[in-house]
Amino acid sequence: MPRKSAAGQPTTSAAARLMKVQAPSASSQQMPSAEASSTRDGSGHSLVVNFTDVTARVEAQVALADREAQLVDAQRLARLGSWEWDVTTDEVCWSDEMYRLTGLLPEDVPLDRRALAAYTALVPSHDAAEVARLLTDRDGWREAVDVRHRLTRPDGEQRWFHCRARAAYEAGRPVRVLGTIQDITEQKVAEETLAHRALHDDLTGLANRALLLDRLARVLAHGRSTTVAVIFLDLDRFKWGNDSLNHSAGDKLLVAVARALESALRATDTLARFGGDEFVVLCEQVGGPGEVLDIVDRLAERLTQPFALEGQDLVVSASMGVALALSGTGVDADELIRDADTAMYRAKKLGRARVEMFDEQMRRRAPRVEFAQWRQRGSAGGSSPVVIVRWVQATSCQAPCFQPMRRRIPTGSKPRARCRPTLASLGNVIPAMAVRNPRPARRANSAP
Repeated sequence: MPRKSAAGQPTTSAAARLMKVQAPSASSQQMPSAEASSTRDGSGHSLVVNFTDVTARVEAQVALADREAQLVDAQRLARLGSWEWDVTTDEVCWSDEMYRLTGLLPEDVPLDRRALAAYTALVPSHDAAEVARLLTDRDGWREAVDVRHRLTRPDGEQRWFHCRARAAYEAGRPVRVLGTIQDITEQKVAEETLAHRALHDDLTGLANRALLLDRLARVLAHGRSTTVAVIFLDLDRFKWGNDSLNHSAGDKLLVAVARALESALRATDTLARFGGDEFVVLCEQVGGPGEVLDIVDRLAERLTQPFALEGQDLVVSASMGVALALSGTGVDADELIRDADTAMYRAKKLGRARVEMFDEQMRRRAPRVEFAQWRQRGSAGGSSPVVIVRWVQATSCQAPCFQPMRRRIPTGSKPRARCRPTLASLGNVIPAMAVRNPRPARRANSAP
Protein backbone atom coordinates (compact mmCIF):
# COMPACT_ATOMS: atom_id res chain seq x y z
CA MET A 1 0.00 0.00 0.00
CA PRO A 2 1.17 3.53 -0.58
CA ARG A 3 2.94 5.26 2.24
CA LYS A 4 0.78 7.87 3.89
CA SER A 5 1.89 11.40 4.43
CA ALA A 6 1.52 13.28 7.66
CA ALA A 7 -1.95 14.18 6.48
CA GLY A 8 -2.77 10.50 6.04
CA GLN A 9 -2.44 10.50 2.23
CA PRO A 10 -0.36 7.79 0.52
CA THR A 11 2.89 8.92 -1.21
CA THR A 12 4.71 7.62 -4.28
CA SER A 13 8.39 8.06 -5.16
CA ALA A 14 9.85 7.53 -8.63
CA ALA A 15 13.40 7.42 -10.06
CA ALA A 16 14.93 6.81 -13.48
CA ARG A 17 18.43 5.49 -14.21
CA LEU A 18 20.31 4.72 -17.41
CA MET A 19 22.10 1.38 -17.36
CA LYS A 20 23.78 -0.95 -19.80
CA VAL A 21 22.76 -4.62 -19.81
CA GLN A 22 24.01 -7.55 -21.80
CA ALA A 23 21.28 -9.10 -23.91
CA PRO A 24 21.28 -12.84 -24.63
CA SER A 25 22.28 -12.12 -28.21
CA ALA A 26 25.55 -10.76 -26.84
CA SER A 27 24.73 -7.32 -28.19
CA SER A 28 25.08 -4.54 -25.72
CA GLN A 29 21.88 -2.65 -24.95
CA GLN A 30 21.18 0.39 -22.80
CA MET A 31 17.95 0.98 -20.99
CA PRO A 32 16.74 2.75 -17.90
CA SER A 33 15.26 1.00 -14.93
CA ALA A 34 11.82 2.16 -15.79
CA GLU A 35 10.44 4.47 -13.20
CA ALA A 36 10.98 2.38 -10.12
CA SER A 37 8.00 3.10 -7.90
CA SER A 38 7.69 2.01 -4.29
CA THR A 39 4.82 2.28 -1.90
CA ARG A 40 5.05 2.07 1.84
CA ASP A 41 2.31 1.79 4.43
CA GLY A 42 4.46 1.00 7.46
CA SER A 43 3.99 -2.77 7.16
CA GLY A 44 5.88 -3.50 3.93
CA HIS A 45 7.25 -2.28 0.61
CA SER A 46 6.25 -2.86 -2.99
CA LEU A 47 8.47 -2.12 -6.00
CA VAL A 48 7.50 -1.96 -9.66
CA VAL A 49 10.29 -1.79 -12.30
CA ASN A 50 9.77 -1.19 -16.05
CA PHE A 51 12.55 -1.46 -18.65
CA THR A 52 12.56 0.45 -21.97
CA ASP A 53 15.15 -0.06 -24.72
CA VAL A 54 16.69 3.36 -25.55
CA THR A 55 19.74 2.09 -27.44
CA ALA A 56 18.80 3.85 -30.69
CA ARG A 57 18.23 7.13 -28.90
CA VAL A 58 21.54 6.98 -27.05
CA GLU A 59 23.44 6.00 -30.18
CA ALA A 60 21.86 8.91 -32.04
CA GLN A 61 22.91 11.26 -29.25
CA VAL A 62 26.46 9.93 -29.31
CA ALA A 63 26.60 10.22 -33.10
CA LEU A 64 25.29 13.78 -32.90
CA ALA A 65 27.92 14.67 -30.32
CA ASP A 66 30.62 13.16 -32.57
CA ARG A 67 29.42 15.16 -35.55
CA GLU A 68 29.36 18.34 -33.50
CA ALA A 69 32.93 17.66 -32.37
CA GLN A 70 33.97 17.02 -35.98
CA LEU A 71 32.30 20.28 -37.04
CA VAL A 72 34.16 22.17 -34.33
CA ASP A 73 37.47 20.66 -35.49
CA ALA A 74 36.65 21.38 -39.15
CA GLN A 75 35.80 25.00 -38.38
CA ARG A 76 39.02 25.40 -36.45
CA LEU A 77 41.08 23.93 -39.29
CA ALA A 78 39.31 26.12 -41.86
CA ARG A 79 39.32 29.16 -39.56
CA LEU A 80 35.61 29.37 -40.22
CA GLY A 81 33.07 30.55 -37.69
CA SER A 82 29.29 30.33 -38.08
CA TRP A 83 26.36 32.23 -36.60
CA GLU A 84 22.58 32.16 -36.77
CA TRP A 85 20.00 34.84 -36.11
CA ASP A 86 16.38 33.91 -35.50
CA VAL A 87 14.64 37.05 -36.73
CA THR A 88 11.29 36.17 -35.17
CA THR A 89 12.66 35.67 -31.63
CA ASP A 90 15.71 37.95 -32.07
CA GLU A 91 17.99 35.22 -30.73
CA VAL A 92 21.58 35.00 -32.02
CA CYS A 93 23.81 31.96 -31.67
CA TRP A 94 27.56 31.89 -32.31
CA SER A 95 29.77 28.86 -32.84
CA ASP A 96 32.83 28.36 -30.65
CA GLU A 97 35.07 29.32 -33.56
CA MET A 98 33.29 32.68 -33.89
CA TYR A 99 34.44 33.58 -30.39
CA ARG A 100 37.98 32.35 -31.03
CA LEU A 101 38.35 34.22 -34.35
CA THR A 102 37.00 37.51 -33.03
CA GLY A 103 38.74 37.25 -29.65
CA LEU A 104 35.46 37.96 -27.84
CA LEU A 105 34.30 36.01 -24.78
CA PRO A 106 30.81 34.44 -24.59
CA GLU A 107 29.91 36.65 -21.64
CA ASP A 108 30.76 39.73 -23.73
CA VAL A 109 28.34 38.87 -26.54
CA PRO A 110 24.57 39.25 -25.98
CA LEU A 111 22.43 36.46 -27.38
CA ASP A 112 20.33 38.79 -29.50
CA ARG A 113 20.85 41.21 -32.39
CA ARG A 114 23.31 43.12 -30.28
CA ALA A 115 25.76 40.30 -31.07
CA LEU A 116 25.88 41.65 -34.64
CA ALA A 117 26.65 45.11 -33.25
CA ALA A 118 29.43 43.62 -31.12
CA TYR A 119 30.96 42.11 -34.28
CA THR A 120 30.62 45.33 -36.31
CA ALA A 121 32.29 47.28 -33.50
CA LEU A 122 35.52 45.36 -34.23
CA VAL A 123 35.50 46.41 -37.90
CA PRO A 124 37.60 49.52 -38.76
CA SER A 125 35.67 52.62 -39.73
CA HIS A 126 36.48 52.40 -43.46
CA ASP A 127 34.86 48.95 -43.63
CA ALA A 128 32.27 49.20 -40.83
CA ALA A 129 29.58 51.04 -42.82
CA GLU A 130 29.42 48.39 -45.52
CA VAL A 131 29.48 45.49 -43.05
CA ALA A 132 26.73 47.07 -40.92
CA ARG A 133 24.57 47.71 -43.97
CA LEU A 134 24.91 44.16 -45.22
CA LEU A 135 24.03 42.70 -41.82
CA THR A 136 21.01 44.93 -41.21
CA ASP A 137 19.55 45.57 -44.67
CA ARG A 138 16.72 43.05 -44.85
CA ASP A 139 15.98 43.83 -48.49
CA GLY A 140 19.51 42.79 -49.35
CA TRP A 141 19.23 39.42 -47.64
CA ARG A 142 17.44 37.88 -50.62
CA GLU A 143 20.87 37.67 -52.22
CA ALA A 144 23.83 36.17 -50.43
CA VAL A 145 25.91 38.73 -48.52
CA ASP A 146 29.56 38.47 -49.51
CA VAL A 147 32.11 41.00 -48.27
CA ARG A 148 35.79 41.03 -47.32
CA HIS A 149 36.87 43.33 -44.55
CA ARG A 150 39.40 43.91 -41.82
CA LEU A 151 38.70 43.25 -38.17
CA THR A 152 40.67 44.41 -35.13
CA ARG A 153 40.61 41.93 -32.28
CA PRO A 154 40.45 43.14 -28.66
CA ASP A 155 44.20 42.39 -28.31
CA GLY A 156 44.92 44.86 -31.13
CA GLU A 157 45.77 42.32 -33.84
CA GLN A 158 44.17 43.11 -37.20
CA ARG A 159 42.96 40.26 -39.39
CA TRP A 160 41.17 39.94 -42.73
CA PHE A 161 37.80 38.14 -42.85
CA HIS A 162 35.48 36.91 -45.57
CA CYS A 163 31.90 37.38 -44.38
CA ARG A 164 28.99 35.50 -45.96
CA ALA A 165 25.31 35.50 -44.97
CA ARG A 166 21.95 34.54 -46.39
CA ALA A 167 18.37 34.65 -45.08
CA ALA A 168 15.59 32.09 -45.14
CA TYR A 169 12.12 33.46 -45.99
CA GLU A 170 8.63 32.38 -45.12
CA ALA A 171 5.59 34.11 -46.59
CA GLY A 172 7.90 36.75 -48.07
CA ARG A 173 9.43 37.68 -44.71
CA PRO A 174 12.90 36.76 -43.40
CA VAL A 175 12.70 34.37 -40.46
CA ARG A 176 16.32 33.26 -40.07
CA VAL A 177 19.74 34.49 -41.16
CA LEU A 178 22.68 32.11 -41.43
CA GLY A 179 26.21 33.42 -41.78
CA THR A 180 29.89 32.52 -41.67
CA ILE A 181 33.15 34.38 -41.29
CA GLN A 182 36.50 32.99 -42.46
CA ASP A 183 39.96 34.25 -41.58
CA ILE A 184 41.70 34.98 -44.93
CA THR A 185 44.62 36.99 -43.58
CA GLU A 186 47.33 34.75 -45.05
CA GLN A 187 45.61 34.71 -48.43
CA LYS A 188 45.24 38.50 -48.41
CA VAL A 189 48.87 39.01 -47.45
CA ALA A 190 49.97 36.69 -50.27
CA GLU A 191 47.79 38.59 -52.77
CA GLU A 192 49.16 41.95 -51.64
CA THR A 193 52.73 40.63 -51.77
CA LEU A 194 52.29 39.43 -55.35
CA ALA A 195 50.65 42.70 -56.38
CA HIS A 196 53.46 44.67 -54.76
CA ARG A 197 56.20 42.60 -56.39
CA ALA A 198 54.59 43.08 -59.80
CA LEU A 199 55.01 46.85 -59.51
CA HIS A 200 58.10 47.23 -57.32
CA ASP A 201 61.77 46.37 -57.49
CA ASP A 202 62.64 43.31 -55.40
CA LEU A 203 66.02 44.65 -54.28
CA THR A 204 65.26 48.24 -53.29
CA GLY A 205 61.49 48.17 -52.85
CA LEU A 206 61.16 51.18 -55.15
CA ALA A 207 58.64 51.47 -57.94
CA ASN A 208 59.72 49.54 -61.02
CA ARG A 209 59.61 50.54 -64.67
CA ALA A 210 56.00 49.40 -65.16
CA LEU A 211 54.67 51.40 -62.22
CA LEU A 212 56.67 54.48 -63.18
CA LEU A 213 55.40 54.44 -66.77
CA ASP A 214 51.84 53.97 -65.57
CA ARG A 215 52.02 56.90 -63.16
CA LEU A 216 53.76 59.12 -65.69
CA ALA A 217 51.16 58.32 -68.35
CA ARG A 218 48.38 59.19 -65.91
CA VAL A 219 50.02 62.47 -64.96
CA LEU A 220 50.63 63.47 -68.56
CA ALA A 221 47.05 62.64 -69.51
CA HIS A 222 45.66 64.89 -66.79
CA GLY A 223 43.42 67.55 -68.24
CA ARG A 224 44.82 70.36 -66.11
CA SER A 225 48.01 71.81 -67.59
CA THR A 226 50.85 71.44 -65.09
CA THR A 227 54.61 71.10 -65.46
CA VAL A 228 55.92 67.55 -65.14
CA ALA A 229 59.61 66.74 -64.77
CA VAL A 230 61.51 63.49 -65.23
CA ILE A 231 65.01 63.13 -63.78
CA PHE A 232 67.05 60.26 -65.20
CA LEU A 233 69.93 59.37 -62.87
CA ASP A 234 72.78 56.95 -63.60
CA LEU A 235 75.53 56.16 -61.09
CA ASP A 236 78.98 56.92 -62.48
CA ARG A 237 81.37 53.98 -62.92
CA PHE A 238 79.14 51.73 -60.85
CA LYS A 239 80.01 48.64 -62.86
CA TRP A 240 83.70 49.16 -62.19
CA GLY A 241 83.08 49.54 -58.46
CA ASN A 242 80.73 46.57 -58.40
CA ASP A 243 83.30 44.34 -60.07
CA SER A 244 86.09 45.52 -57.76
CA LEU A 245 84.09 44.60 -54.66
CA ASN A 246 81.47 41.88 -55.12
CA HIS A 247 77.91 41.70 -56.33
CA SER A 248 76.52 41.40 -52.81
CA ALA A 249 78.24 44.65 -51.83
CA GLY A 250 76.93 46.23 -55.03
CA ASP A 251 73.38 45.28 -54.10
CA LYS A 252 73.81 46.77 -50.64
CA LEU A 253 75.14 49.95 -52.18
CA LEU A 254 72.14 50.21 -54.50
CA VAL A 255 69.80 49.84 -51.53
CA ALA A 256 71.69 52.53 -49.59
CA VAL A 257 71.60 54.85 -52.60
CA ALA A 258 67.86 54.28 -52.97
CA ARG A 259 67.26 55.25 -49.33
CA ALA A 260 69.45 58.35 -49.72
CA LEU A 261 67.64 59.48 -52.85
CA GLU A 262 64.25 58.96 -51.22
CA SER A 263 65.20 61.29 -48.38
CA ALA A 264 65.78 64.12 -50.87
CA LEU A 265 62.38 64.00 -52.55
CA ARG A 266 59.02 65.56 -51.91
CA ALA A 267 56.07 63.49 -50.73
CA THR A 268 54.47 63.76 -54.18
CA ASP A 269 57.55 62.58 -56.10
CA THR A 270 58.00 59.01 -57.33
CA LEU A 271 61.43 57.34 -57.29
CA ALA A 272 61.83 54.23 -59.42
CA ARG A 273 64.67 51.88 -60.13
CA PHE A 274 64.70 51.73 -63.90
CA GLY A 275 67.24 48.94 -64.14
CA GLY A 276 70.78 48.19 -63.01
CA ASP A 277 72.25 51.39 -61.57
CA GLU A 278 69.66 53.65 -63.23
CA PHE A 279 67.03 55.54 -61.25
CA VAL A 280 64.23 57.77 -62.48
CA VAL A 281 62.40 60.45 -60.51
CA LEU A 282 58.93 61.63 -61.51
CA CYS A 283 58.19 65.12 -60.20
CA GLU A 284 54.58 66.21 -60.48
CA GLN A 285 53.38 69.81 -60.46
CA VAL A 286 56.75 71.55 -60.37
CA GLY A 287 57.01 75.31 -60.58
CA GLY A 288 59.53 75.23 -63.41
CA PRO A 289 63.19 74.44 -64.13
CA GLY A 290 64.34 76.24 -61.00
CA GLU A 291 62.38 73.98 -58.66
CA VAL A 292 63.53 70.89 -60.56
CA LEU A 293 67.17 71.95 -60.22
CA ASP A 294 66.63 72.40 -56.48
CA ILE A 295 65.51 68.76 -56.33
CA VAL A 296 68.54 67.75 -58.39
CA ASP A 297 70.83 69.62 -55.98
CA ARG A 298 69.33 67.73 -53.04
CA LEU A 299 69.80 64.41 -54.84
CA ALA A 300 73.44 65.19 -55.61
CA GLU A 301 74.04 66.39 -52.04
CA ARG A 302 72.72 63.10 -50.60
CA LEU A 303 75.13 61.16 -52.80
CA THR A 304 78.13 63.14 -51.56
CA GLN A 305 77.72 61.57 -48.13
CA PRO A 306 79.93 58.46 -47.75
CA PHE A 307 78.18 55.09 -47.60
CA ALA A 308 79.59 52.76 -44.94
CA LEU A 309 79.77 49.36 -46.57
CA GLU A 310 81.72 46.29 -45.43
CA GLY A 311 84.19 48.35 -43.44
CA GLN A 312 84.71 50.94 -46.16
CA ASP A 313 83.35 54.43 -46.80
CA LEU A 314 82.21 54.59 -50.39
CA VAL A 315 81.43 57.83 -52.21
CA VAL A 316 79.43 57.73 -55.41
CA SER A 317 78.41 60.32 -57.97
CA ALA A 318 75.70 60.38 -60.59
CA SER A 319 75.04 61.89 -63.98
CA MET A 320 71.54 63.27 -64.33
CA GLY A 321 69.36 64.33 -67.21
CA VAL A 322 66.16 66.35 -66.89
CA ALA A 323 63.22 66.59 -69.27
CA LEU A 324 60.16 68.79 -68.78
CA ALA A 325 56.67 68.60 -70.27
CA LEU A 326 53.20 70.02 -69.79
CA SER A 327 50.44 67.61 -68.88
CA GLY A 328 47.40 67.46 -71.12
CA THR A 329 49.40 68.27 -74.26
CA GLY A 330 49.68 64.75 -75.67
CA VAL A 331 53.26 64.10 -74.60
CA ASP A 332 54.10 60.40 -74.55
CA ALA A 333 55.53 58.89 -71.33
CA ASP A 334 58.16 56.79 -73.12
CA GLU A 335 59.26 59.79 -75.15
CA LEU A 336 59.68 61.99 -72.07
CA ILE A 337 61.81 59.34 -70.33
CA ARG A 338 63.84 58.90 -73.51
CA ASP A 339 64.50 62.65 -73.59
CA ALA A 340 65.68 62.59 -69.97
CA ASP A 341 67.88 59.58 -70.80
CA THR A 342 69.40 61.49 -73.72
CA ALA A 343 70.17 64.44 -71.46
CA MET A 344 71.76 62.10 -68.91
CA TYR A 345 74.11 60.66 -71.54
CA ARG A 346 75.00 64.19 -72.55
CA ALA A 347 75.99 64.81 -68.92
CA LYS A 348 78.20 61.71 -68.97
CA LYS A 349 79.86 62.80 -72.17
CA LEU A 350 80.65 66.20 -70.68
CA GLY A 351 82.47 64.71 -67.71
CA ARG A 352 79.98 62.91 -65.43
CA ALA A 353 78.78 64.00 -61.96
CA ARG A 354 76.67 66.76 -63.51
CA VAL A 355 73.16 67.49 -64.74
CA GLU A 356 71.92 68.45 -68.21
CA MET A 357 68.51 69.79 -69.25
CA PHE A 358 67.09 68.28 -72.42
CA ASP A 359 66.62 70.51 -75.45
CA GLU A 360 65.80 69.94 -79.10
CA GLN A 361 69.44 70.20 -80.15
CA MET A 362 70.12 67.02 -78.16
CA ARG A 363 67.46 65.26 -80.17
CA ARG A 364 69.17 66.28 -83.42
CA ARG A 365 72.58 65.21 -82.10
CA ALA A 366 71.34 61.81 -80.89
CA PRO A 367 72.74 58.85 -82.88
CA ARG A 368 70.25 57.37 -85.31
CA VAL A 369 70.56 54.21 -87.37
CA GLU A 370 67.85 52.71 -89.49
CA PHE A 371 67.95 48.93 -89.83
CA ALA A 372 66.71 46.93 -92.78
CA GLN A 373 66.22 43.21 -93.15
CA TRP A 374 69.11 41.60 -94.94
CA ARG A 375 68.78 38.40 -96.93
CA GLN A 376 70.28 35.51 -95.06
CA ARG A 377 73.56 34.29 -96.50
CA GLY A 378 74.49 31.52 -94.11
CA SER A 379 76.97 28.85 -94.81
CA ALA A 380 76.02 25.26 -95.50
CA GLY A 381 76.20 24.63 -91.78
CA GLY A 382 73.43 27.14 -91.21
CA SER A 383 75.37 29.82 -89.36
CA SER A 384 75.60 33.56 -89.68
CA PRO A 385 78.26 36.02 -88.58
CA VAL A 386 77.67 38.04 -85.43
CA VAL A 387 77.97 41.76 -86.08
CA ILE A 388 78.95 44.36 -83.50
CA VAL A 389 77.60 47.84 -84.10
CA ARG A 390 79.81 50.73 -83.09
CA TRP A 391 77.66 53.81 -82.60
CA VAL A 392 79.00 57.02 -84.09
CA GLN A 393 77.61 60.47 -84.75
CA ALA A 394 75.04 60.25 -87.55
CA THR A 395 75.80 62.97 -90.09
CA SER A 396 75.62 63.13 -93.85
CA CYS A 397 79.19 61.83 -94.25
CA GLN A 398 79.35 59.21 -91.51
CA ALA A 399 77.80 55.79 -91.03
CA PRO A 400 77.91 53.08 -88.37
CA CYS A 401 80.97 50.85 -88.46
CA PHE A 402 80.56 47.08 -88.33
CA GLN A 403 83.13 44.56 -87.27
CA PRO A 404 82.38 40.84 -87.82
CA MET A 405 83.44 38.49 -85.05
CA ARG A 406 85.21 35.28 -85.84
CA ARG A 407 82.91 33.31 -83.57
CA ARG A 408 79.77 32.10 -85.33
CA ILE A 409 76.42 31.09 -83.92
CA PRO A 410 73.63 28.86 -85.31
CA THR A 411 71.13 30.49 -87.61
CA GLY A 412 68.10 31.73 -85.76
CA SER A 413 69.95 32.46 -82.53
CA LYS A 414 70.02 36.00 -81.21
CA PRO A 415 73.25 37.24 -79.67
CA ARG A 416 73.02 39.20 -76.45
CA ALA A 417 74.26 42.75 -76.76
CA ARG A 418 73.67 46.17 -75.24
CA CYS A 419 73.90 49.46 -77.10
CA ARG A 420 72.17 52.76 -76.96
CA PRO A 421 69.88 54.39 -77.77
CA THR A 422 68.11 51.43 -79.34
CA LEU A 423 68.85 47.75 -79.72
CA ALA A 424 67.83 45.67 -82.72
CA SER A 425 68.06 41.93 -83.07
CA LEU A 426 71.44 41.33 -84.63
CA GLY A 427 70.94 37.79 -85.96
CA ASN A 428 70.89 38.42 -89.71
CA VAL A 429 70.39 42.18 -89.74
CA ILE A 430 72.73 44.90 -90.93
CA PRO A 431 71.99 48.51 -91.85
CA ALA A 432 70.91 49.03 -95.43
CA MET A 433 73.28 51.95 -95.75
CA ALA A 434 76.22 49.69 -95.03
CA VAL A 435 75.11 47.35 -97.80
CA ARG A 436 74.96 50.23 -100.23
CA ASN A 437 78.43 51.44 -99.22
CA PRO A 438 80.57 48.51 -98.08
CA ARG A 439 83.64 50.66 -97.57
CA PRO A 440 84.35 51.25 -93.88
CA ALA A 441 83.36 54.74 -92.82
CA ARG A 442 85.54 57.04 -90.80
CA ARG A 443 85.16 56.13 -87.14
CA ALA A 444 84.23 58.70 -84.58
CA ASN A 445 84.65 58.51 -80.87
CA SER A 446 81.65 56.92 -79.21
CA ALA A 447 79.94 58.50 -76.24
CA PRO A 448 81.33 57.44 -72.86
